[in-house]
Amino acid sequence: SYGGKDLLSIMIENQNKIPLKNHYYFTRMILAYVFGRYELAAEMADEYRKVVPTMRNPKLVNEILYLALIALASADEEAKSESRDSAAVALKELEGWLGTSQWNFLHKVKLLKAEIAFH
Repeated sequence: SYGGKDLLSIMIENQNKIPLKNHYYFTRMILAYVFGRYELAAEMADEYRKVVPTMRNPKLVNEILYLALIALASADEEAKSESRDSAAVALKELEGWLGTSQWNFLHKVKLLKAEIAFH
């Protein structure tokens, strides 16, 4: 905290709000996922989804991948089926990117397939 304010508040006061929020929530979402804080990752993913449509097309590969991974990792028993369905849709989108650069996207497709099988 900086003088009683969180870093995002300070950054927003001094910058264009939408791209900054996009970057902030996406970065926190990934970090929370990587460090196993799945509930926080899910919260950041929700905030991220609110910002993305106002900024640009959200169909970028890393966004698709991490939103799916977080949905799988953060789902409780009631939401498992829905999260698997969501991840399956994301997998189809990722597979669509294989035609553009298989060496760059194949590992992401394989990772998501493994996570779907695990969850």
